[in-house]
Amino acid sequence: MTWRTFWANAFAIPRKPPLSAEDRALSAWVAQELKRRNLDVPAILVVESCQPLAGIAAQLMIFLEPSLSLFMRPVDIGRFREFIEKEGALDDLVGRLQGQPAVEVGDSKSKDQTEANSEPSRLPETSSISDSINSSGDSPSAVSDATTERP
Repeated sequence: MTWRTFWANAFAIPRKPPLSAEDRALSAWVAQELKRRNLDVPAILVVESCQPLAGIAAQLMIFLEPSLSLFMRPVDIGRFREFIEKEGALDDLVGRLQGQPAVEVGDSKSKDQTEANSEPSRLPETSSISDSINSSGDSPSAVSDATTERP
């Protein structure tokens, strides 16, 4: 081995293993259970916001395994821990929660194309402040004067 080949891979980060069929089945089951309990929107929020910390969460599951074993079998805890460590696992879970078909990690579609084709959010639309002002009949200046007056 030459120095050039040694230093070429000296700081390489190993890639996480791709999702297997068993991982996709676990993702489908978790998504189905969350949807059944009407927790799909909060789950998407939590998964999307904590996705960069998935590796730390997996290590935390090792630490909390004695407590978690009150609710789950230790085998299932280890299986879920391995699942969240894999590349694309949380993206697959979020996609299933949003009702999108499963996309292979090596698929030719980019993430932007997948997001562009996704269905709109299920959250209700909120009206803007200007809509509420116009519907009440008051002018914007009258509303702003009423809100700035203090007793």
